Amino acid sequence: MKKLLKVESLTDQEMLILTIAREEFEKVGFHATNVESIASRVGIGKGTIYRHFGNKADLFYYTLLLSMYENLNRITNLLNRIEDPYQALDSLFDEVVQRIILEDVLNNSLIWQSMFIDDCSDELSLYCTQITDKIITEVSVLISQILESTGKNTVDAKVIADYIFSSLGSFIYMRMRYHNESRDLVISKLSNIKIIIFRGLGITEDIILKYCK
Repeated sequence: MKKLLKVESLTDQEMLILTIAREEFEKVGFHATNVESIASRVGIGKGTIYRHFGNKADLFYYTLLLSMYENLNRITNLLNRIEDPYQALDSLFDEVVQRIILEDVLNNSLIWQSMFIDDCSDELSLYCTQITDKIITEVSVLISQILESTGKNTVDAKVIADYIFSSLGSFIYMRMRYHNESRDLVISKLSNIKIIIFRGLGITEDIILKYCK
């Protein structure tokens, strides 16, 4: 790959390539995806795809980056839209769990697939980490506000945000991938986990009853 592309500065053609590539990766998985079929759907030669994205593994990681960047925007917009920190946390939980993590699992999980693809460029892998860190930072600002209001502001908000994301992701993957539990059953269990997280942050029971329905 000649140069690292930033998701926020992709051209229309690059965005179209990634959108179609993501559909293919989600549909049949990384190894079964054919770059020629992606190029055919876009209406270009596969050499054009390689000029933009280097190789199939990097193309895959760019589709993952696109999803991560979209998730970052969704979370940022949500947090900017809701002033009440408790309502924001409740909405954030539902957004992250039901529209981001569950959606990823049901769509053949780009994140899951990425665990088995090792030949991505180091620079691109670092960029993935940077976008993930931006998402965690956005959430940690909200966590910090809540910790301050509950008198637990000595706790590192970023560590908590990171833990919440990683533990929720692991729980959903395990329940749906290894235990074959239904989406509805997983969501019902996650409702209980949300209450545990709220209590762990020192949120009072009246607020929990208001938001954790």
